[in-house]
Amino acid sequence: MSAEARLWDLGRLMHRQTYIDLIRAYLVDYGSQRDLARALGLSEAYASYLLEPLRLANGPRQAEHWSVLLYAAGHEVAEAFKYVKTPAEVRARQIADQLLTDAARRDVLLYHISMAGRVAKPAPSSPAMSASEARAVLKIVGETHHAALYDPAETVTAASYARVWEQARDLPALIDPRLNPVEHAQALMFLHDTAQVLGRPDLALGFARRAICVLPGARPGNVGSATVVRLRINAIFAEIVTLNTLGLRRDALWASERAESLPGFGEEPQIWLRSFLEQRLASMTGLPRTSLYLAESTADRAAGLIPGNWIAQAGVSQRLMGIYLSRLTARSTRKAGRLANDLHAAVTRDSGMPPLRRTQILRTLITYHRRIADTLTAADLIAECLQVTTEANLIHQRDELVREVT
Repeated sequence: MSAEARLWDLGRLMHRQTYIDLIRAYLVDYGSQRDLARALGLSEAYASYLLEPLRLANGPRQAEHWSVLLYAAGHEVAEAFKYVKTPAEVRARQIADQLLTDAARRDVLLYHISMAGRVAKPAPSSPAMSASEARAVLKIVGETHHAALYDPAETVTAASYARVWEQARDLPALIDPRLNPVEHAQALMFLHDTAQVLGRPDLALGFARRAICVLPGARPGNVGSATVVRLRINAIFAEIVTLNTLGLRRDALWASERAESLPGFGEEPQIWLRSFLEQRLASMTGLPRTSLYLAESTADRAAGLIPGNWIAQAGVSQRLMGIYLSRLTARSTRKAGRLANDLHAAVTRDSGMPPLRRTQILRTLITYHRRIADTLTAADLIAECLQVTTEANLIHQRDELVREVT
């Protein structure tokens, strides 16, 4: 099978897994899969069939993480599609209308369902932007993105993320992924981070997975250059961040554990390993059963990688504090209180902490003070957090805060 045919098989694989995960995420608020089946007039077995992950004929009975299938031969992926069911257009619209009231999110879900069932041919190669042109533009976008991530001023964060979206949103269509996959993937990574901040994890998940698919070296023995390895790890990390955002905690934890075996995971541990460990703590927060010993050892491991970085240290403490607060015991509340004292000092307005990290910590402190019935402090923190998220235009964080306090 040609490389182009394989590329489209993997594209269908990515779209299928993405529509499945989006539906599963939306079911968290809607109800169970059984509720959806009943509303659509389907049997629960048929609904499960529509949401069945892709499996190879000779693969394990339990579905693996979708990216494992990137190692498979193209014909195996194509053969596997013969034994799955993708919703027809009418049924897809019924599902989307049942789960979503937001038109933009509904359109994204319908797009992934449509592409998962479509046997399409790749478009003829017509790069509108050369590799050198793409690198020049991406350098400018990268500088803006750096300001969005690290500048402590809320207004700079808001303006920078808006500019990143404006600068990068058309780049994937202008950069041919077959000729310049690294540049194409880098543009998708900028869009992923911005979509996360602007409250569109449905878009962010697609951006991260498209980047994983287009990067070369997916097959064993073809790791790729140092740039490719680093970018692939970045894309996998981005997917995990969005899975956590969507509430798919077990999937995020599974993807994080799998990432440990991939090339590049152990490089730059103060950046990548620490980031993965922090997301692992975020995954644990949403799980019904979490070992506090494992959470504390994971936090210690992450903190040990960044002894001089107080902002990153505060981020690790905030994740651990979230796990303590997910347990309704006096002991875990006391442990959270010990962390709260240090985190209060870290999020003062003159601390120099970037708005996104500051907002995450403020939200955890709000949860703590509501837990101990300190309503006055909680109210002050809520007002402060609303102000920061509004000025920095951190839409996702603001929406989550409003959801938590109401």
